[in-house]
Parts: sequence; structure tokens; C-alpha cells
Amino acid sequence: QASPTKRRRRALKLVPVKPAVDLSPKAQQFFIQLLENPPRPAICGVRLNYGQPSSGEPRMVFSFSFVTQEELEPFDEAVPLHSTTVENQKEQHDAQGITETSAENPGTTPGTTSTEEPRQPTLFVSGNAFLKVLGATVDLDDNFHPVLYDKEGNRMDPNA
Repeated sequence: QASPTKRRRRALKLVPVKPAVDLSPKAQQFFIQLLENPPRPAICGVRLNYGQPSSGEPRMVFSFSFVTQEELEPFDEAVPLHSTTVENQKEQHDAQGITETSAENPGTTPGTTSTEEPRQPTLFVSGNAFLKVLGATVDLDDNFHPVLYDKEGNRMDPNA
């Protein structure tokens, strides 16, 4: 007879995590094209940061910069450029048949291995920008400058 404290092992359903920021199709294509031919081969993505401007003015700014694997910090949040919405992630997981975590190797999904695949184009949200931009949308203005919009569609002010 099994003791009541033993738990049954059941399959866990994989719930895709919503990305920290969404990208407009125009911004998505822009960043993908930038990362197809990076200025240095070691570059693995673009980082969205939040900090003081290099001019030293007493205000805050959002900045975008190329980043290498060595420059990534533990609190940087990765946002893949090829699938940036929860709906896209659900469609991809359903198409691949991924619905549960692997019993042999928790933290992985069936059909995946721990070996690193070639990195896809990625936008990294810096840890110090994460809460400020959570739920925002990255878009491009008419001069191809990245702009952030909040959930209501208003242009985000980094000093607000």
C-alpha cells in the first residue's frame, strides 16, 4: 500500500513565458538585419539598457547596443527576435509537439538537448531596464531610431 505522502508523477504542461517586451514587425526586421552582419563576429545580440547618457546630463535614457556573450550579465532577459509574442511561442510549441517537461532531465523539454545550438538573433533586456520596460513595445520612428511605447500606445519617457 502506498503512503499518502507519496506524490504521483504527472506530466507538466509547458506554459510559454510572455517576453519582457514586444517588437513591432518593423523593429523585429530591423534588429534581425542588424544581427545578420554584425560589426564583430563575437556579437550575439542587442541589449536594451536604461541609464545615464554618456554626456553626463542629469537624466535617464534608453539605449540599444551590441553585446557579446562575455558582456551578458546574469539578470539580462533574452527576447528572441523570431518569436516575440506568446501566441507565436504557443504555435511553435504545438507544432513541435512540446507539451511536457522531460522526466529524465527536468528543465528541458522532450526532443531538446543540453548542447548549445547556434544562437538566434536576440534582444537582451538589461536587468536595470527590466521593470521600466516590462510590457512595452519596441518600434522604429521615421528616422529608424528605436522607440518604446507603453501598453496604452504612449511614447515612453525614461524620466517618468
